[in-house]
Amino acid sequence: MNALSRLAALLVCLSLPALADPWETLAPGLELAEFDAHLKSTVGDSRVTMVRVDVARRPVRLLSARVEGHAPEPTAERWAALHGLIAVTHAGMFHPGGGPVGLARTEGRELNASRRKDYRTFLVLNPREKGLPPVQLLDAGCDDVESLLPRYGTVLQSLRMMDCTGRNTWKSQPREWSTAALGIDGQGRLLMMHARSPYRTHDFIEVVRRLPLGLKRMMYLEGGPEASLHVAAPGRTVRRVGSYETGFNENDDNTRYWALPNVLGVMAPSSGGGAGAGGGEPGPGCDRGVGEGAHAAIGLGGTAAPDVRAGCLRLLSVWRPQEGAGIPDGPRWGARHSGAPGIALAACEAGPGTGSTPERVVLSPKHPL
Repeated sequence: MNALSRLAALLVCLSLPALADPWETLAPGLELAEFDAHLKSTVGDSRVTMVRVDVARRPVRLLSARVEGHAPEPTAERWAALHGLIAVTHAGMFHPGGGPVGLARTEGRELNASRRKDYRTFLVLNPREKGLPPVQLLDAGCDDVESLLPRYGTVLQSLRMMDCTGRNTWKSQPREWSTAALGIDGQGRLLMMHARSPYRTHDFIEVVRRLPLGLKRMMYLEGGPEASLHVAAPGRTVRRVGSYETGFNENDDNTRYWALPNVLGVMAPSSGGGAGAGGGEPGPGCDRGVGEGAHAAIGLGGTAAPDVRAGCLRLLSVWRPQEGAGIPDGPRWGARHSGAPGIALAACEAGPGTGSTPERVVLSPKHPL
């Protein structure tokens, strides 16, 4: 190639638009991206929102309103505020009483012990043995689920969208809806997906398969106005609300989150890196895993749900003197909040006191300075 040809090639390269990275880092281990679907919906903007989670750095929890004592059931946004979560999505379809339709277990506690034969995918979290991936989407058609399910503390069963060979497992059908779903990429990262624009499920899978995700497997969560994805990152809030559902809500008018009895929540960064920092990570030396008999409850009228293990305390809720008061709206977890008089909210600390034991912790509320 002569000099003139090399120069021409260089000019062509320089004239091409740079391929921007679609991922925005919101916190260590948590990223956000928006994609335009190649198949256009008849309603809305035809965009797909993705939250990518490195579960080894940002633990994910399956939460149940029945277990946590929440009545009425919270919305995705409320779940995030109550439990110090940086991202929240639906945890699959449920019965009228709120119980999950498929097999469900959260940190060793059974939510539904019955397995459905037509639900072929299992989300598993909280490995009970060293060496297991922190998260997997198990495929009943290719994985030894009988061996693997007992080795994880958290299990959620739902409908398979894409199998372990990458095949779209849904047949085309006329009904369409807003969609919330999960995926796993080639690096083992969890993908939370949301599309407000309605798609037939087969077509939605085809849309996602075409995106630059390195996608390996997919699992269905929910459709219609209940399909929710909420992100509450420092300085960044993202609200993705579903609306359209054939035969139920055939419009794009819904703008509010619906109440959710069960959710998947990504734990927020801690404010100080220690235990008890408003829903953050465990402090140094605290075990991320869940052992049998590791949970203890503190009677605070349902305002705090601690997890005590190996001498560590992690508050999973915000201290609230009354319902609706003191929930931080800002981006700083653990910051003093004056939403109710006379107490520094989210500023309770563990300390020695009468009756304290390794399983029972005394919380002393700090008053505002």
